[in-house]
Amino acid sequence: MTILAVLVLIVVARAVAPKQTNATAAATSLVYSTATAHYGNLSVNVSGSGVVEAASAIGVDASQTGTVTSVPVAVGSAVKAGQVLAYVKDQGALEGNLLSAKAQLAADEASLSALTPAAAQIKAQEQRVQADEDRVQSDQQSIADLTVVAPISGTISTVDVTPGQVVGAGAPLFEVVQTSSAEVEISVPQIDLPNISIGGGAQVWTLDLGYMQAVVTNIGLQSDGTSRIGALYPVTLRIENPPAGLRQGMQANVNFPAPYILTSSGTIAFADTDTVAAQVAGTVTTIAQQAGESVQSGQAVLTLQNPGLPGTLSADEAQLASDQAQLQQMQNPSPSQTASLKARIAADQETVSEAEKALQDLDIKSPISGLVTAVNVQQGSIVGPSLSQATAPFAVENPHSLEVSVPVPEISIAQVAIGQRATITADALPGQTFAGKVAEIAPAGAVSQGVATFDVTIDVTNTGALRAGMSANAVIDIARLHHVLLIPVESLAGYGHQTTVQVLSGGMPVIRHVTVGLSNDLEAEITGGLTPGTRVITAKASQGTLPFGSSSGGKSGGGS
Repeated sequence: MTILAVLVLIVVARAVAPKQTNATAAATSLVYSTATAHYGNLSVNVSGSGVVEAASAIGVDASQTGTVTSVPVAVGSAVKAGQVLAYVKDQGALEGNLLSAKAQLAADEASLSALTPAAAQIKAQEQRVQADEDRVQSDQQSIADLTVVAPISGTISTVDVTPGQVVGAGAPLFEVVQTSSAEVEISVPQIDLPNISIGGGAQVWTLDLGYMQAVVTNIGLQSDGTSRIGALYPVTLRIENPPAGLRQGMQANVNFPAPYILTSSGTIAFADTDTVAAQVAGTVTTIAQQAGESVQSGQAVLTLQNPGLPGTLSADEAQLASDQAQLQQMQNPSPSQTASLKARIAADQETVSEAEKALQDLDIKSPISGLVTAVNVQQGSIVGPSLSQATAPFAVENPHSLEVSVPVPEISIAQVAIGQRATITADALPGQTFAGKVAEIAPAGAVSQGVATFDVTIDVTNTGALRAGMSANAVIDIARLHHVLLIPVESLAGYGHQTTVQVLSGGMPVIRHVTVGLSNDLEAEITGGLTPGTRVITAKASQGTLPFGSSSGGKSGGGS
């Protein structure tokens, strides 16, 4: 019986064991969701939102130095390309260049027609050389006058200009005073004039410095006012070698000695002053001495810049050398003169054309059609090539030139490049699209809540009904790929050279390393590691939870 019971238990155990094994396998099997690697097209773009703005205005500069005679436009004026914004008159240099060029041309043509010049012709050439030398000397003096020096030793009392200011010839620049003597002028009633004489002494008193000795230097012949006791006459007194603390404009009292006693008040002024004016037009570049500083006679106080003067000097020196050479040839003719003169005449004609064009280019003209947004000159202003757009005489803006600036996240900015195409839409213009191109990428980003964004400026190439101030969305085309191997981005794991996917092999997941190209939010380009038709795993789950709708452990999930 015991043996029989054991045999029964063994049979029952063998019958139950397979069912338990199958149940355990069913409980631990997984269901996979897969997708098939396939060829297709991939569009990669970056988007952002911003506000439509007008593009920056263009600074319109003068091409030559001259004086503005009239300005026919104002801020807000609509202008056409090539329209005159300011009429400019030559200051003499360009006309002088043209006259010199024409004179040279005429001289060379005359020399060609008469290889053996008469004495009168040689005399005329000598006079031209003398005129050339005079012009060169004048040019050199004008360049020297760009460095403005103190005419006397003393103290700078005022400086009337600032760096960058454009001044014309004759404009006051600064004033120098000599502090070795001072004057005070008072008014004396006519009844007291007999008691005062030129050369007579008096005491001048100031609150700060006390008494100083003075001498009467002038008694006016013309009354400068009246008082209750009669007409008043100006009397000037000089103080020699006044104390160092004396300042121009101080109030002072004058006391004359007994028996005549008169006290009168006046204002201190230094006796010798010299106002220095610009001898040539130019732009103030440096100011070496400021008001209140001492200077010596001949010491540089400020410098001017006139870009046209060196060119004028060079042209006049070249003209002098040319006329001197021609004079030498006239005095010592040679058989090679004919060929040389023909070549020089051709060069002379080119010089005349250039000088004429320079005069024609004096007027400032708009390079584009648009609206005038800045007018920085008026009649009488001196203009010339500016050092920057900010100092240009005019600014003109094209109202149809628009741009949109959108923020791009740091993870996408590396893919954005100048010149990439963009599509722009506006909330106010539903159904309409506008083309654009990336024009500028901000070199530095702005960080907000730990995320950096970079401003990307897009030029709108077809503005249509788009207007400045509208809200706009921009989509930047990073790349458009055709017929490339694609898989869903959710199937990727890792980054760079460590990027992997899982593929099904015999119903089991196997890891493969892949090389990834471009990607968007949905799909990624695979450039190595997979072949078309390979099924990659996008998700997996326990069969017991059945998240993918599977009901049988013997099936694998479908492609996604």
